[in-house]
Amino acid sequence: MEIQWPLLIFSVLLGVTSGCFVFLGVGELKGKFRDVRFAGALVAFVCLAVGGCVSVLHMGHPERATHLLGNLGSGLSKELFVVAIMGIVALIYLVLAKKDYPTASKVSGVLGAVLGLVLPFVAGASYLIAARPAWDSIALPLMFLGGGLAMGMTLMCGLVLLR
Repeated sequence: MEIQWPLLIFSVLLGVTSGCFVFLGVGELKGKFRDVRFAGALVAFVCLAVGGCVSVLHMGHPERATHLLGNLGSGLSKELFVVAIMGIVALIYLVLAKKDYPTASKVSGVLGAVLGLVLPFVAGASYLIAARPAWDSIALPLMFLGGGLAMGMTLMCGLVLLR
């Protein structure tokens, strides 16, 4: 089986987004990291947008991505909806990070953190395929979650250190 580069890139960028938002959400709850929240939210939003665009290339024909809406029970459809919801929350948080609305920033930050925990798990679960026994394990979504948290939080720690 050859490497599916669009899926690999999508998975990495999705993980970065998730980890960044978990970090930002914890920062909002603790009242910390105000000086890096805009930069972190911008990185997370760009990673999610680029990853989403790249993931469409996996289909061979980008117009096939619209077929996901016809099968709402599939793992890829669930992944698409969670990515869309995360994109909306990320955009809202990005706007609020520039302004000074502490309650709204906290709510959207915590919502982003929750989605940051859900998104890699949903993405990993979409690859649970009985025909691939090595993939058909709860360990796969947990690896997506762990890898994403590590990548995103490492990036955010780097931003904190740079500030």
